[in-house]
Order: sequence, then C-alpha cells, then structure tokens
Amino acid sequence: MNWLILEANELEADGRARLTDERADHVRRVWTIRKVTQVRAGLVGGGRGWAHVEEVGAAGVVLRCEFPEPPLPRSGVSLLLAMPRPKAAKRLWAQLAELGVERVWVTLAEGVEASYLDSHALDPGVIRRRLREGMAQCGETRPPVIEVIRRFEEAVRRVGEERPEAEKLVVDPTFNELLREGKGQPRVLAIGPERGWSVEELARLRAERFCGVHLGPRILRAETACLVALGRCVGAGRPSA
Repeated sequence: MNWLILEANELEADGRARLTDERADHVRRVWTIRKVTQVRAGLVGGGRGWAHVEEVGAAGVVLRCEFPEPPLPRSGVSLLLAMPRPKAAKRLWAQLAELGVERVWVTLAEGVEASYLDSHALDPGVIRRRLREGMAQCGETRPPVIEVIRRFEEAVRRVGEERPEAEKLVVDPTFNELLREGKGQPRVLAIGPERGWSVEELARLRAERFCGVHLGPRILRAETACLVALGRCVGAGRPSA
C-alpha cells in the first residue's frame, strides 16, 4: 500500500478519520513498526495529500488528513470490454484503476460465456475493493466507472452517446494497422474475448465509427491485450479537470 485511500463519509468535520478495517491493520503491522507517522493519502473523488497518524490502538487508528493537491491527470481512455474470465476480471479491476481508465462498459460477446456476467467478479463490493487496491498503489483518487450492459448492441450504442468526441478503436488481430501511441486525446478501446470479436460484432463496431487496429503478431489473452493497449494510450494523460 503506497497510498492510503479514504472516502468522504470516513472523514469527520475536523479532517480526522478512524479506521478499523484492513487499512488499520496495515498501519499497525507496517507503519507502526517502521515508526512512520505520515503517509501519502487521497480522497475518493477529490484531491491528494497526507494522513498523519495520531493514535494507534486495538480498536483502530486515528488519522488527521489533508488533501491540498489536485487529482492525477485524466487519461482520457475508456474501455468497451467483453467480459473476461472471472478470475482475470478480478485482477483487471485494480490494474485499470492504476492506469487511470475513466470508464468501462462490460458486455457479452459471442465468444463469452453468458454466466460470466453473473460471477462474483462483478459483485459491487468486489469491484470496489479491487479498485481501491489499484488506487492505493498509484495514488489515483478517481476510479473508473464500471457498468455492466448485457446486450452488446446496447453497450455499443451507449459508447456513442456518452463518448461522442472520443477516437474509437476496436482491437482485433484481423486488422492491418498497429495501435499507435496516444497523445492525450480521448479514446475508447473495444477489447474483445480471447477468441476475438465475431464478424457480426466487428461490422457493428465499424458501423459506429470504430477504426480497426491490432497489437502485433501475437494472440494475447484478453486481460493482457487490455494492458498492452492501455499502455500505448495513457502515457501522456490530460490536464486535471
């Protein structure tokens, strides 16, 4: 845990917070032993700053928090994501937070088992916990919004409505153009299942002005493809807003 991430409802009017969960355990097990009294902290949906350790006890820890710094720059990148295997999805949520993804529309595809959308990986509590792990790694305070839309056609339509200004790219090994590095512009990446998007799905995406790109000669796992594609897009970032 590099950063302590707190939510607004955990703060008292004077900026203090009392923690009793796994974060308090970390303070007792790691920070107290190392005699750390001040750590980097962020407020979900807000700024970044410091948490000063004032009290450590069996009942929890008391921190005095301040968040004078702005959030990290926005990446401008969102995902239209065919639901990965549930175990992979659980890992992926934290990684998407680390990379600064802004929004994720999770949907079915022809190469995805319908039962995946009923898995524990999409439980709101699981998603929230995994996102916070990623945020604590990198100091992100604005986690991606993850929305499940079962019907592929509806998900594609929503992308067009909610990100009309973004460059839209569908990633699939059948295309000839290599995904180029981003320059901070808004982008939506459509990442399909490991079997790839179907012919019909690719046609639907092209009809919605998605341009086809690939990631190289290797066929990647879905979660690996996400990380490779995002690595080429999020480096520049955009000014905080």
